Amino acid sequence: MNLRTLDLNLLLVFDAILQDRQVSRAADRMGRSQSALSHSLKKLRQVFGDDLFVRAGGEMEPTPRALELAGPIAAALADIQGALDRYAAFDPATSSRGFTIGMSDSTALMFLPGLIRRFRAEAPGATVNVRNVSPARGYQLLRAGELDCVVIGNAPPVAEHLVAEAILTEKFLCAMWDRNPVLDGPFTLEAYLSCPHLQVSLDGVSPGQIDVELEKRGLRRNVVATIPHYLVIPWVLVETDAIVTCGEDPLLAVEGTCDIALARPPVPVPDVVFSLITDERVRTDPGNIWLRSLIVDRADELRRQKDAIYRSKPTLFG
Repeated sequence: MNLRTLDLNLLLVFDAILQDRQVSRAADRMGRSQSALSHSLKKLRQVFGDDLFVRAGGEMEPTPRALELAGPIAAALADIQGALDRYAAFDPATSSRGFTIGMSDSTALMFLPGLIRRFRAEAPGATVNVRNVSPARGYQLLRAGELDCVVIGNAPPVAEHLVAEAILTEKFLCAMWDRNPVLDGPFTLEAYLSCPHLQVSLDGVSPGQIDVELEKRGLRRNVVATIPHYLVIPWVLVETDAIVTCGEDPLLAVEGTCDIALARPPVPVPDVVFSLITDERVRTDPGNIWLRSLIVDRADELRRQKDAIYRSKPTLFG
């Protein structure tokens, strides 16, 4: 059977007769005449090569073939209706929809605390899943429809079918154990380069943005270790003379709770720009619009929080 030759309205007729077990009742519910529905049933029988429904005791009883088809047809019709409803309206207060966001561990540390609270408050029946993805993988999953959106720092160029919106910037900071001897004097470029360095790298080999800036000056730092996750930085630094240079957010999140000190890098490093990326096919989906609004609001909240921290410590961060 070729799906292209099948009138999909016939599946609605099949489902209605299956539920009502009478052609007349099914016709009334569908707003059609009994003769029109009988004609559709005749077509269904021709398509499937089976009677599908036979009269028994005043009702139309499904044949074994009809019962076999019932589940898949009902599921297909439900999926189609769900897709139509999804793009027609979205009420977070009553929705049971599941959302999926892609972001790295450090980005999740920034966004999720406030984002999850807001999500639960507005959509108590909905769910949100977060996947740790690289930019390339995130782009693939967006196109495949497996992600609603991704949040990426310094996102690579996106394809034509993806839309990127800059929502937040992040400065670079240096972090070290608060008893690191380098803090005994001015935190100069010479002092910075004299220390061993810890690099956060997912693949264990990629240089950091600070390395790019040092190379412009004909300089290199001594990277003695790499780690794949930002979240362990404070605990790795304790009781070492190592310095890590990375985006501010994972460091500010634990500042004041761990034995680390923070300082500006001794050379300027361009800010990280975080982008909210979606596939153009879902840009007008009300549910996706709502989810993106939560993320943008969280980015605004983070900006205000970071500004307050910097204002409170002008000597350290000035």
